[in-house]
Amino acid sequence: MKLSLSILELRKFISFVIKTFLYLLFSLLFFLSSSFVSTDSEAQTKDEQLWIKTTTNSLTVDWNFKKPPVSPAIKIRLSPDKEEEKFWQGTITGEMVGSVIRFDLKGLSPKLWYPSSPELYRLELSLKDGSELIQNSTYRIGFRNFETRDGKIFLNGKPIFLRGIAINPPGRGIPDKVETSRKFATEYIRFLKSINVNIIRIPDNSTWYDVCLEAPGLCRICDKTNCTHY
Repeated sequence: MKLSLSILELRKFISFVIKTFLYLLFSLLFFLSSSFVSTDSEAQTKDEQLWIKTTTNSLTVDWNFKKPPVSPAIKIRLSPDKEEEKFWQGTITGEMVGSVIRFDLKGLSPKLWYPSSPELYRLELSLKDGSELIQNSTYRIGFRNFETRDGKIFLNGKPIFLRGIAINPPGRGIPDKVETSRKFATEYIRFLKSINVNIIRIPDNSTWYDVCLEAPGLCRICDKTNCTHY
């Protein structure tokens, strides 16, 4: 009887592990196709919506407009985070791609983001329709690229082994004031890094995104499917 119970418990445990692994795997694949941005002034709370995506050498901005622009353009200024020295500055025009206007900036040579060295840039955008200013927005971004080959995950062309845990504080009964505080997020992520965890499932919250972007750096999966604009 004890043996049967042990086997049953073992089967339940294996089933739980497999389900958790599959959940994290599919969440990760969804995450890999999303952008990697934290906002200081979030465009999605304003009249216009912007989606930003980076790779190791490019920046893409999609404008989900409410009123079709006649002559869409975007002024871009990129600079290392917390520094005034510019990395790139200029104005580019957009083109319709499906239901959005896409602005592509390619051929960049930025310092790349890694969990061990989270290089960040400050992105300042001025969205225009001809001479009319539509919106100003500021973001903090990291340049990186995830891909899968032969069953392995690569970050910026280098293999990376992701180490995470299924249960995290967000959504586990912690008071909202504590959960969304920068101090709590920072201390919790430092704890995870101390036990060699390098990926975390987090809520759709800008404080958690900021802390994950910064040192010590952490890959992240968003809890909600509507947060792909980050």
